[in-house]
Amino acid sequence: MNNKILLIDIDGTICDDIRNEDAHLFPTAKPYNGAVENINGWFDKGNTIIFFTAREEKDRAVTTQWLHDHNFKFH
Repeated sequence: MNNKILLIDIDGTICDDIRNEDAHLFPTAKPYNGAVENINGWFDKGNTIIFFTAREEKDRAVTTQWLHDHNFKFH
């Protein structure tokens, strides 16, 4: 198998583009159509999914919760 490690940005890539100055909106971001299905498909094929972001450390918990709430699979 040729499994890959995929580094995926969050804002403006898999969901609405929200700036750090508007961090209160992170929980309400809408995932882009097909984002969950595509990423979960890659995960299910054995690829490693790692999300990275310019969001601040103070927003880690809300970001992780958002990913779980929208059923993104990741490592």
